[in-house]
Amino acid sequence: MTQAKAAEELAMSQGTLSELERQGHGSTYTAALASLFGVNSLWLETGAGNMLDPEQSPISPRETALLEFFRALTPEQQDDALRRLQDQKQLNEQLLAQLRKTLRA
Repeated sequence: MTQAKAAEELAMSQGTLSELERQGHGSTYTAALASLFGVNSLWLETGAGNMLDPEQSPISPRETALLEFFRALTPEQQDDALRRLQDQKQLNEQLLAQLRKTLRA
């Protein structure tokens, strides 16, 4: 999401949002910003606690755990993991297509 779009969603000017980003601490907009981005408002204001708020986050706790694991990898390890996941997805799709073909026969 662009800064302009976020400011529009929050009914504020882009300049106000830019200033909030530069200040780097809580404001009267902290709760609204946290809700908009699906993050924990305490984390947004202070940096303490978990970034993702399970009640607001669009991703599940399982996905959050996977993301945290992925971020701990080196860039090379991330590339390897992505390749392996893409290969597994392709294999699954091929097996599913073969199964459907067999069931139709």
